[in-house]
Amino acid sequence: QERGVEEADRNEQLIAKIFQEVLGLNRIDIQDDFFGLGGNSLAAVQLFSKIEQITGRKLPLATLYEASTVKQLAKIINDQNWKAPWATLIEIQPGDSYPPLFLVHGAGGNVLIYRELANHLGSDQPVYGLQSKGLDGVNFYHTGIEEMAIDYLPEIKKVQPKGPYLLGGYCMGGTVALEMAQRLCEMGDQVAMLALFETYNFSQIKKRTIIEQIFYYFQKADFHWRNFWLLDKNGKRKFINEKIKVAGDRRKVWLGTITSKLGRHFEKLNGHATLSAAIWKANDQAALSYIPKVYPGRITQFLPIKDYK
Repeated sequence: QERGVEEADRNEQLIAKIFQEVLGLNRIDIQDDFFGLGGNSLAAVQLFSKIEQITGRKLPLATLYEASTVKQLAKIINDQNWKAPWATLIEIQPGDSYPPLFLVHGAGGNVLIYRELANHLGSDQPVYGLQSKGLDGVNFYHTGIEEMAIDYLPEIKKVQPKGPYLLGGYCMGGTVALEMAQRLCEMGDQVAMLALFETYNFSQIKKRTIIEQIFYYFQKADFHWRNFWLLDKNGKRKFINEKIKVAGDRRKVWLGTITSKLGRHFEKLNGHATLSAAIWKANDQAALSYIPKVYPGRITQFLPIKDYK
C-alpha cells in the first residue's frame, strides 16, 4: 500500500511537471485544472503526447472531460487496470432541462474546442460532442462526410431517440452536421436548429493565387496590429504572450504532420501530434470532396465580424 502511495505521488509530480512545460507556468498544484490554467485543444495534444512518451500510456484527449486536474490524471496513470474507454459520443455538459445540443468535431477531430461554448450556454443545457473515429489510435478514421453522418446518427439517437434535434459544428464539423440534418429530414425527423460555426461550402472554394495569399495574410497581420495598439500596457503584454503560446501549441501539430510522413519510428516519438495530423488531413480531404445538396430547413450561420478576403 505504501508503495502505491509513493507511486501516486511520483506520478502527481510527473504530471505537474508536464503541465508546467506545456502551459509555460512556473508552479502547478495537484488540484489545478488544465482548462482553468488556460489549456486548449492544441495544448492537450502536447500534454498527452508527453504523457505517452514518458509513461507509455496512450490516453484519448476526451479523458480531460473526466480528469482535468493533475491529481485526477495521475490517478489514471497509476491505475494499471484502467483502460481508456472509447466512444464517438462524448458528454461535454450534463443536464436535462432542455433538449441536448449535439456538436460535431472540426478537422482536428477532438471536441475539446466546445468546452467554453458549453459553459456559456449555462449549466442546465446538455451538450454532447461527436469526436473523430480513430482518435484512440486503434479504430480506422472516416474518409468521407457521408460516412461520418451515417455513423454519428445512431449515436445521437441513443441519447435522443426522436426530434426535434439541435445540431451544430465548427468549420468542417458544420459540414457533417449539415449532412446529418439532411438524413434526419429524409427519415421524417425534425431538426429544430442547424448551427454552422464558420463553415463554408468547401467544394466551391477556389485555390488562391500567390498574390491573393499574400494579401490575405497582410489583412490578418493588419487586423492584429490594429487590435494590439488599442490595448493598454498590460493588455499588450498579455496579447504577445497569448500569440507566442498559440504558436507553440501549433508547432507540435505541424511537427506531427512532418513526422507522420517519416514512418512508424518517428510516429512513436510524437504520438498524439502525429495521429492528430493524420486525422486532420483526412478530415480536410473529406470536406473538400463533399458536395452538399439543397437543405430544406433553416440554417443559422455564425461568422466572425471581420471577414478576410
